[in-house]
Amino acid sequence: MAKKISTKTKFKRKKSTAKAKSMPKPSKIAKKTKISFKPRIKSKHKANKFSQTDISKQEITKLKKIEIKYKNSRKDCLKFKESFEYANGFNAALLRAMPFAVDIVDKTGKILYMNDELESVIGKDSLGKKCWLKYKDDKMQCRYCPLRKGVSVGETAVLETNGAFGGKTFYITHTGMVYKGQKAVLEIFQDMTERKNMEDALRSLSVMDELTNLYNRRGFFALAGHQLSVSKRRKIKFSLIYIDIDNMKNTNDRMGHLQGDKTLLDMAKVLKHTCRESDIAARIGGDEFVILAVEAGVKETSAIISRLKRNIDNCNAVSPYKYKISISLGKAYYHHEETATLSSLLEIADKDMYANKNVKKG
Repeated sequence: MAKKISTKTKFKRKKSTAKAKSMPKPSKIAKKTKISFKPRIKSKHKANKFSQTDISKQEITKLKKIEIKYKNSRKDCLKFKESFEYANGFNAALLRAMPFAVDIVDKTGKILYMNDELESVIGKDSLGKKCWLKYKDDKMQCRYCPLRKGVSVGETAVLETNGAFGGKTFYITHTGMVYKGQKAVLEIFQDMTERKNMEDALRSLSVMDELTNLYNRRGFFALAGHQLSVSKRRKIKFSLIYIDIDNMKNTNDRMGHLQGDKTLLDMAKVLKHTCRESDIAARIGGDEFVILAVEAGVKETSAIISRLKRNIDNCNAVSPYKYKISISLGKAYYHHEETATLSSLLEIADKDMYANKNVKKG
């Protein structure tokens, strides 16, 4: 009996098996009816469509981006700082090595920096002092100093300054810049004294006779032409005295050109002693001289000629040479009512001079 199984029992087992087959597995149930255990945010305001976890993720992402950006920015800043320090170091070394005096001044003219070249001249204690008090002989700010107009960064101006560092002439280059966070001006001093002296000498040689140190033909026409314009405008009279040294060719041929030069020098000295300060004396040819006598009519011109002849006689009296100076002269007068030119006046005086020379020859 123990081995015998009833049909009822069998049926029941089959039924339970069927039930087991018809019921879904727990895992399948979980998939279909998944329940979220995330806590909801209770707020009086309208609920956010993102959960708290989602917001946190967004903030973290944003913070990471900001951090990366900051790190890159910091790297750029460090690179810029290194470049800036290198550039400043290079510029400072360059300024120290320059063969010119250099300083940096603020908008009021106070010295903020100076290189070794300038420091050796005006001293270390010059920092903080007005620049013109240290290098200008008269201790005055230059009339056309660019600082008077204010500082413009990047703008450059060159100023010629006379009477600096003991009577010298300097070209000062002013360049607007930013120095230690404030507007400033870089000044470079270039000593032009020697060059200016040379230019003056060359300019003098172009209008002066090298032997006699009187005006040459070019110099005379420049000054006399100006005087003619002034005389026309102010209605001032003047006269021309044309002078020719007699027998100059014979002197050069018989006694040599050295003696001829000495005669010319003696004649130049006579003219300098004869002329008034306002008169213009010049050597316009080999042995030809001219005097422009300002505000001189017939009477004043006659007085000048008398003084000229007297001075020649005095010169001949003390001269150690056998040759004596003799001259022929002619005159021309200018009146403001006339339309005469300088060339026409010289031609009149020249003709008068040759007429007098011919009278001497008989």
